[in-house]
Amino acid sequence: MLAKFVIRSTTDKLTSLLGEIRGKRGVVLEAFDPSQIIALLQPNTQLDLGEVVGLAPTSAGAPVPIAPAPIQTTTFAKAVHAGRNKDGRIEVFYVGSDDRISHAWQLQPNGYWSGKYLLGPILPSRTKEFFVGHNLDGRIEVFYVGLEDAVIYHNWQLTPNGYWICEYFLGPKEVSKSKQLVAGRHADGRMDLFSIGLDDAVNHNCQLVANGKWGGGEVPLEPDASLKAKQLAVGEQADGRMELFCIGSDDVLYHKSQLAPNREWNNAEPLGPDMARKAKQVAVGKNADGRMEIFYIGLDNVLYHNWQLAPNGYWGGEYFLGPETPTQAKQLAVGRNADGRLEAFYVGMDDALYHNWQLKPNGLWIGENLF
Repeated sequence: MLAKFVIRSTTDKLTSLLGEIRGKRGVVLEAFDPSQIIALLQPNTQLDLGEVVGLAPTSAGAPVPIAPAPIQTTTFAKAVHAGRNKDGRIEVFYVGSDDRISHAWQLQPNGYWSGKYLLGPILPSRTKEFFVGHNLDGRIEVFYVGLEDAVIYHNWQLTPNGYWICEYFLGPKEVSKSKQLVAGRHADGRMDLFSIGLDDAVNHNCQLVANGKWGGGEVPLEPDASLKAKQLAVGEQADGRMELFCIGSDDVLYHKSQLAPNREWNNAEPLGPDMARKAKQVAVGKNADGRMEIFYIGLDNVLYHNWQLAPNGYWGGEYFLGPETPTQAKQLAVGRNADGRLEAFYVGMDDALYHNWQLKPNGLWIGENLF
């Protein structure tokens, strides 16, 4: 039986205390203020690095009653991505051991999670590569590559926060094929789907209007199809310009951005600020203050991150995603909570699905937790 308790600590002990709570099979719910941490614990739990001061109050002011401990089962995944509903709830999508996309969503913004369900309403095609995009009106749209045929499919919400339509080929004309794909959004609201073709060239296909139909198929991002890549991620600068991150054929992490919102692109160059970084998988998020933050898995399988020092600005450098010992991962995704805190989701070396989140917007990270 777990109960919701208030725990008091100090800033210098916060990171170690969160590890102690998890070590005693507790669940940290809120840790914005070290003087009032909220966590689920067994009654009579003693902590070395913090003081349990009492049961946490409900919104009505009464203590939270002791409730049965939530059953936590390990989720195994091959790939993961995160989206955000219009009402602020994160929705996580992952490819399970059956090679099909399942999803789970927060029951309320910043809150607990639903069960896990196949992406419907019919049985989805088997896949190993997919991405989650967002229409201007708030509807989530999922793009994925068929496992057997390499064809690009998509499925989208009928209404914001709502049900899903069905699986369709990405049109409007010939069937497009790809190895990997990501979706970004222009400043005018049109989604742009970037994909790696079977020849390793970076292609794209753009909506004709925001929330609308798609253009004439995948075309090279560079006119001469000279940009080749193994992996892609796309983010949005605070000023509305898209920025594309790509892992080249030499494993170096490159980036290129639009010269102006909705316009042409500059040339790709290694992501700084100093030596070129090598990676095998990459994802990008946007902090509450507008700074992009990039997450990537190095050739050593370690999970790193790097962030802009100011919105639209230069990059800070490579760091382990903490706060504890370096984390190893096979695949990762990034979402943003309704309150602005980034949350990273990743597949561990044991194929289990984990997550880690910022303690406050633009802030430090809590540490690894099973999803």
